[in-house]
Amino acid sequence: MSLAHILSNSGGPDVELLIAAFGAGVLGIVFFMQKAVKPQVSVVLLLVAVALGITAFSLGGSESGVNPPAPDVALTFVTPSNEATVPSGEDIEVTIDIEGGQLVTDPNSTVEGGGHLHIYVDGVNVSMPTTETSEIELERGVHVITAEFVSPDHHQFSPRIFEEIEVTADDR
Repeated sequence: MSLAHILSNSGGPDVELLIAAFGAGVLGIVFFMQKAVKPQVSVVLLLVAVALGITAFSLGGSESGVNPPAPDVALTFVTPSNEATVPSGEDIEVTIDIEGGQLVTDPNSTVEGGGHLHIYVDGVNVSMPTTETSEIELERGVHVITAEFVSPDHHQFSPRIFEEIEVTADDR
């Protein structure tokens, strides 16, 4: 799983380059302020930060500046079912049936109908599984679980491809 998957709902190499640019910039400033190294090292780190930032912005977003057109893909929740009651505080299995699409793990994949899933609970991304099955844990209460099929590089399709259900997590 790439750093962009871990730290962001969307992104890819551009997000990772921005993180690296930020880190290099912070190090350059800290080294300069503490006079821990020769000033030239700080200047080089700041120049690297600027170069990484420029590169990240040149890579950022989809090539056309808009979300890619949606392939003919449909999502259906297999488990849990809509309005189901599930145990709170325990792992529950979320299984999505993907019709017309293919799960891919390479963010640079050009497979027709390729993409991957993002699983949201109450609007918060909780999982980016590489298979149709994921495990999530819910606190007690009513929750909306959303599965979204996104492009290999994490961009939402236009129109979005998603399915939502509502479940109640309760102590059993």
